Amino acid sequence: MERDYRVIPIDLNQEMVAQFRAKGLDAQLMDLEDLRLEAAAFDGIWCHTALIHLEEKGRIRPVLERFAVLLKDGAPLFVAVREGEGERWERYHDRPGTERWFLYFREGEFERYIPPIFRIEESHPSEFESGGRRFLNYRMVRDK
Repeated sequence: MERDYRVIPIDLNQEMVAQFRAKGLDAQLMDLEDLRLEAAAFDGIWCHTALIHLEEKGRIRPVLERFAVLLKDGAPLFVAVREGEGERWERYHDRPGTERWFLYFREGEFERYIPPIFRIEESHPSEFESGGRRFLNYRMVRDK
């Protein structure tokens, strides 16, 4: 927003959408697997840890394919996923009653879900400052 980009947060949680809207953002209540947005209208997509809450890893590729439709040629896509193994329900941030589904990825595993229309420009693991969680970060570009 500080650089005059139009930011459109997407979330399934009405409370989160309301918080974004209170900050003046054009937030949309929408499912990541059913994005009803204009094709080739986006200069970039930032998807930090949203894909890790899909029901199964096989559902990632269709979401990334939809991202490709939404992005302009040459536009960047940033994705972060949790490093680890398996999939499971976990308490979210040690808050009682807030269990969420998590998918985990070994280094090199996430690449098999990336459609060929994306070119990986950078990938690296990183430590999240809270709780020592490790994430695998990918900066990709939608090829023309």
